[in-house]
Amino acid sequence: PVKLTVCMVSAQPALAISAVRHALDNASGEIDVAVFGNGWTSAMAREFETDVLISSEKLGDFSLEIVEENGLVSAGFHALYLAVRGQAERDGVSAHDDILVYIHDDVDILEKGWDVRVRKRFLAGPDIGLAGFACALGLGEDAIYKAPYELRHVGRHTFGSNMVGAPQHGFVTTEDREAASPDGFSMIIRRTLLDKIGGWSWFPFLHHVYDYAIACQARRHGYRCWLIPVYVEHHGGKTACGPIHQETAKKYGG
Repeated sequence: PVKLTVCMVSAQPALAISAVRHALDNASGEIDVAVFGNGWTSAMAREFETDVLISSEKLGDFSLEIVEENGLVSAGFHALYLAVRGQAERDGVSAHDDILVYIHDDVDILEKGWDVRVRKRFLAGPDIGLAGFACALGLGEDAIYKAPYELRHVGRHTFGSNMVGAPQHGFVTTEDREAASPDGFSMIIRRTLLDKIGGWSWFPFLHHVYDYAIACQARRHGYRCWLIPVYVEHHGGKTACGPIHQETAKKYGG
């Protein structure tokens, strides 16, 4: 069977609680949850753990790791990968096919049965290694090196989703389709892809562009990416535009 784990790096327990509740409440089957508390105290962890463990009968395996000094998002991504891999080893690696559903903590999944839809897409073929609730159909433009440089020549284009506010971001669709890159707020990754590239240990940056990077790694290793336009709300900027992220960025000179 395909086993789904909602994976989340969060600096704010209240946001993470809401995101986990939505994911579990709108799932049809059992969902595992793995959270990396970035800059959490022990009291924050206890509050989160108590709430999540009593929130839904659909909760399967649960893991929570915290660091009290706000660290890096990519380090959190890697820790979540290790947690899922460790659970797979305890279960027996061949027992299931792990899918890691990385979402930001300000994402509310609103579509009933979203988990069935994700499983169905990944069961369509072992070469489907990456997906997202919102995706760009292309990265870069043919004009690069053929016309005076513009930043859009290297950017993503033809962005589609069925998220709240979708018309503001690109085209609206309810149909799955092949894509080039997911938006970072939802990166759904087959564990075998992460196994091949060492989880996130290769990722060189402190924050951002991980969505572009994992899309390129997927293509490099023979996997396809799909848009699965599940109805979600991405509130956006709840951490990145606030003091928690800004103070950390300043520490690293950005």
